[in-house]
Amino acid sequence: MRIPSLRAGPCARGAAGLRASAPFAAALCPAALTPAGSVCAHRGGGRSGLRQHPPVIVTPMRIFLHPVRRPCLPVARRAVLKLATLGLAVLVLAGLWLAPAPAFAHAFLVRAVPGVGSTVASAPAQLTLYYTEGVVPHFCRVSITGPGGAAVAAGRPHTASGHPAVLLVRLPHLAPGRYTVTWHAVSTDTHRTQGRFRFTVAGRAP
Repeated sequence: MRIPSLRAGPCARGAAGLRASAPFAAALCPAALTPAGSVCAHRGGGRSGLRQHPPVIVTPMRIFLHPVRRPCLPVARRAVLKLATLGLAVLVLAGLWLAPAPAFAHAFLVRAVPGVGSTVASAPAQLTLYYTEGVVPHFCRVSITGPGGAAVAAGRPHTASGHPAVLLVRLPHLAPGRYTVTWHAVSTDTHRTQGRFRFTVAGRAP
């Protein structure tokens, strides 16, 4: 049996009609190597489904960028391009997912002295409130009521020196009994928070 010779098909010829090397022609078009005397079956048309290609300039850039013959890219190269695109998309989505959400600063009460719900042995001279964010003392209010709902004449709230998140309130002498503290705070970025807690001064109430 006679084995037909192979030659570069029309789609692998240069503009001047010169034949390209067989491996390079195969990279350009899978149907580039055909039996001698036949035509390329790449994107065939007409009655028989076959047609000859016009002369093609065989260059590496054509292999990568030619919009018409893009399907002729080797399977491995197309797979690499798809994987690169998929990897880039995954990285973008991961960045969006892991990106920290914008923080909104609210001054929430962390702890207080006297402590929330605590009982102290002696009357405190000062109420100390610790917040999660710095506060503006001019817009903060702290009111205290004692046994029987009587208001306590507490001082104006002010922040500790060098600690804008610590609010101080001077207290008069407190008789034994249960006290309720109601506070309203405004953080440095104008967010408002409020809360209430109780503490008890030990001893026998008058």
